Formats: sequence, C-alpha cells, structure tokens
Amino acid sequence: DRKVDEFERFRCGLPPKRGQRVPYPEKWRKYVEVPVKAGEEGEVVKRENPFAYYGCGLWWWSWIFCGADVEATLTVPAEHETALAERFGWPLPAVGDSRAWRPSDIKDCDLHPTLMKHFNLQTIPHRLGFGPALKFLWERSLLLSYLTMMVLFVTFIPTAYAWVVYGLVPLGDPLTCNLKEYAVWTFFTNPMGEIAWAFCDFTLMSGAIDPRVPWRPMWIFILPLLGVYIAQVALFVPIALTVGNFACQALVARLITYIIVVVSQYRLKKALFGFNRDATFLFQMSWKDILAVFKADHYECNERDDQLFSAWIKVSFFKFTMFYVYSAYMIGLSKTGSWGPAVLAIFLSICNVAYRKIIQHQASVFHRDMNFLLAGFLVYNMEATYIAFGTPEYQVSDLTEGSNTFLNYLVIFLSPLSSMFTAFFHQSNLWFRFRNWVKKVPGPVFKCTHTEPTMDWAAFPLEKDYDFDGRGSTNCHPEYRRAKLYFDFLVFWGSCVGYGAYAATSWIFIVGPNKDSFPFNSSDPQFNFQGQKFATGDYFVSLAYCVFVFVVMAISLLCFVKYMYRFYPDFRKCLNQVLETWYKNPHKLGFVTILSTITLGDTILMLMSFSRVWYVDDGNILGTCKT
Repeated sequence: DRKVDEFERFRCGLPPKRGQRVPYPEKWRKYVEVPVKAGEEGEVVKRENPFAYYGCGLWWWSWIFCGADVEATLTVPAEHETALAERFGWPLPAVGDSRAWRPSDIKDCDLHPTLMKHFNLQTIPHRLGFGPALKFLWERSLLLSYLTMMVLFVTFIPTAYAWVVYGLVPLGDPLTCNLKEYAVWTFFTNPMGEIAWAFCDFTLMSGAIDPRVPWRPMWIFILPLLGVYIAQVALFVPIALTVGNFACQALVARLITYIIVVVSQYRLKKALFGFNRDATFLFQMSWKDILAVFKADHYECNERDDQLFSAWIKVSFFKFTMFYVYSAYMIGLSKTGSWGPAVLAIFLSICNVAYRKIIQHQASVFHRDMNFLLAGFLVYNMEATYIAFGTPEYQVSDLTEGSNTFLNYLVIFLSPLSSMFTAFFHQSNLWFRFRNWVKKVPGPVFKCTHTEPTMDWAAFPLEKDYDFDGRGSTNCHPEYRRAKLYFDFLVFWGSCVGYGAYAATSWIFIVGPNKDSFPFNSSDPQFNFQGQKFATGDYFVSLAYCVFVFVVMAISLLCFVKYMYRFYPDFRKCLNQVLETWYKNPHKLGFVTILSTITLGDTILMLMSFSRVWYVDDGNILGTCKT
C-alpha cells in the first residue's frame, strides 16, 4: 500500500523501486555517513556516494539504465545546493519533495485591457471572439474540440493569406521579356512577401524585448517597411526590363530585406525600448509625440536593454539563415535521384536540431513563451511545411526498378514519429538520468581520467523544485518536465499546422490563374521551363501522406495530453496552465499565426517560377531574357 511516486509511472525502461540499489558489487561500493537530520549531530546513516566513482565507470552506467531509490544515494550537500542555485539562478529554499505546482509563481505577461482595443494581428483572435470560444470549450471539458480549434485557427489565416497573394492574383509569363508580364510579381507578390517578413521580424522583436507591451504601433516601423517595398521595386524593375529573372533571385530579395530590417532596428533601438508603455498613451498621441519617439532623446538604453537587443539580433540572424538552409533543401530536392529525398530529409533533421538548440540558447533571456515559440513552434513548423511541399517530388507515378519512393516517405515520416516518441520519453526517469550524465561527463568519458573532480552535482537529478519559470536546462527534474511539457506541446502544434497548411493550400498549384507558375501542373506550362513537373498522381499521394501525418500528430497530441492527465496528476495544473494561456491571452495566438503565415509564404515562394529557386537551372542562369 505504499505511495506510488509520480516518477515511477512512466513505463519506458525499468523505473527504480523503493529500496532498490544500483546493481554493483558490494565490495566495490563507496559509502558516506550522513546525519539522519541535516545539520544535526547524532544518529547517522550510510548513503552511497555517486561522486566517488568516475564518470565513465560501471556504477554510472548501471545507475543510468536501472536507477536506484533516491533514499539509497547521497542527497545534494547544502554547500553544493547553494552553488547550483547560484549557477542556475534558483530561488532558495527549494519547495521540497512535494513538488507542489503553484501557477501564481509563473511569470505571466497578461495585457492591460486597454491594449486589446488596439487593432492589429495580435488582437485579431480577440476581436474575432476566439478567446471566449476557446473558454467555452474548455469549461465544458471538450478537450478534443479545444485542441482542434487551436490547430485549425492557426492554419486558416496563413492559408487565406496564401490563397490571395499566391493563388488568386494572376502572375504573368516569366519568359516573356516585358514589364507587363512581370508587373504583378515585381510590384505586388515579391514586395508583399518581403514586407510581411519584415513586419514579422519587427513584431517578434517587440514581443521578445517587452512582453508587457508585445507590439509597437505601425508608425514606428512604417518607414523601414516602405524602404523594403521601394528597394524591392527599384531592384527588380530594371532587372525585369533587361535580363528577365535570374537564378535564385528570391534569395537576393530576402538578403536585401534582412539588411534593411537590421539597419532599421539599430536605428530605432531607442524608439523601440523607450516607447511609452502606458496603455492609454497608444490612443492619445499627437504628431509631436510621434516625432519625439523617433528621436528618442528622452531614453538611454540600460544594460538589460542592450542584452535583449543583442539576443534578438542573433536570433533574427539565425532565423534568416534558416530560410537559406531550407532553400538549399528545395534546390537539392529538385535535382536528386532516387535516394536524394531520404538523404536530404536526414540532413534537414540535423539542421533542425541544431537551429533548435542555437535559438533556444540565444533566446534564453526572453520570456519563456517567446523562447519556446521561436525554438519550438517556428523550427518544427518550418521543417514540417518545407517537407510537406516537397513530397510530390517523390514520384510515386514512376515506380521503376530501383525506385525508393516508399523508402523516402518512410524516412521523412521518422521526423514526426520521433517528435511523438520524444514527447513521451522526455517525461521518463531513464531519459533524465541519461540527459544529465551525458551533458556533464563528456570530458571524463572521452579521457577516462581519474583526476578530480570527474563529475559535479549538475550530473545528478534533483527531485526538489526550485524555479517554476525555468526553461528545463538544469538538473532539476520537476522544472525539466514542466518545460518539456510546454515545449513538446508547441512541437506538436507546429508540425500539425505545417502539414495541415499543405493540405489546405496546395490546391492553388493545380487550379486557378497561377497553376502554370508552379511545378504541380502536369500539363504543358505556358512557358518552356524544363523543371520537373509533378504528375497528378504524385500530388494526390503527397496530399494523402500529409493528411495522414496531420491526423496522426493531432491524435498523438490528444493522447499526450490525456497521458499527462492520467499518469502525472501533479502536473495536470501545469498542463492546464499551458492550455489556458491561449484563451486567457488570445493575443499570443497572433505570434503563432504570424510565424506560420511567413513560413507558408516562404515555402510557396520556393516553388514559384519567378523566384527561380526550384527552377534554378531553367533558362539562363543570369537571366531568362539574356541572349
């Protein structure tokens, strides 16, 4: 009738039982005597000392795979606990073994009600009544409907944007050398996409540096947006009149936008940080106030401002380079043989993990919501979207001898499959023991030295709770589980939106005025590009695959939530707090919507004839009209 510890509930690997010791020969064990009551002399007990063994020894491997009852090993001495608290910024004293969850300890960033009256992309969910609708479902315990509505809402707005900008506005003929055929792309499609990317970068920056007022009025950065439009038109009008379009010109357009945005952010740094945060001030500004904001003579950035700004510039840079990495993936996909898609998918997954780690580290100074949105939702949404839009290249219609089409589909399915598995595995004892050890023992493992210290206490899991707002980067187990619960939820969400966006958007490639501007049309295009055209069968197989992955990921998300409710009741309040965030603060859905919209637009841009990314080798590299 003993009380079952919550950490024993996950059945991946053998969880330690009460009284269980590490399977290790008794004659080689190393003990230390500690008082029964900390800080008091008197009765003592023997505890096994993990740090008397060096890191690559048999004891640690046995402990990783089999574990031990926490009462059988030495607990963290007070002096080491203090050192760890200083290293990780933990408040002391610890909550204790009860691991109580108190939502009030989370640093939230609820908005002033007046800010909700300000109409922009962040407040659209609030204006549409999305928050009350989610609250209605939540209060009636309609969890499936709640999660479905969140996924569909964040998929709908990007899809509507793509329908209008890339599907309904007719493009011209990229091989006809006159400005009339290039007018739509030059004056609308290309600059609209670049302005949207620039707007996204400014908006995300505002949310990152100031969660209390997570946006700035449009007039603060209207000049950089106009600069982006003017620069794009000024560059591509003469190009259209002379050489037509050249290889990878969409990548050049993005580079110009990025330079303008970064220079503008440096120029407007004081204005962005010194903006009057009084909510009512947004509706009472005179022209004199507006000019004063641009001058920003009244404000000097402090050390914290400089830290946030520097972190954002780095995050923005890596977000920018992701566009080029995924562009390289699309170019490679258009040129590879039967094994190419599988190899490229593996390469993309490696890059995906690298970007997740880098962005999460660089964004560590931001509010937790923004950190996880950038490193979790954005990265995995980009991977899912780009992979989904490239699946018609797998050519199911050409199952000749040696074709690896089904193997390629299997390989790309490993990415969402691994996301589903790791979400559950992150909650296990086995993984957390290995994670802490592998993060702190690389030196001793590769050197196998006996020099002291071979380990430190950060390699040993702590079951006490310290920081309720932590990011899961320490050896505090409750903190890690809370952070991974939130992060994995965003991974599920981002992947679902990516595959769902393909299913909802891809029809513009086979019907409508621009069907011949993409490689999804199996009929002869109106221009003579020689790029691979996707057969109708390839498209419908890819569509079925993406719908399948979308459904599987959605069901897995529901199972994950139900699993946490059933087997980790102490963390139910934590999960509830994560889910309630989106109806209590629907403006945060604006950030998710912006990220998925830009990702979808950039992916469609890769396949457009005028962009010359998928069609990089079609026509003259230096220009389709160059002779």
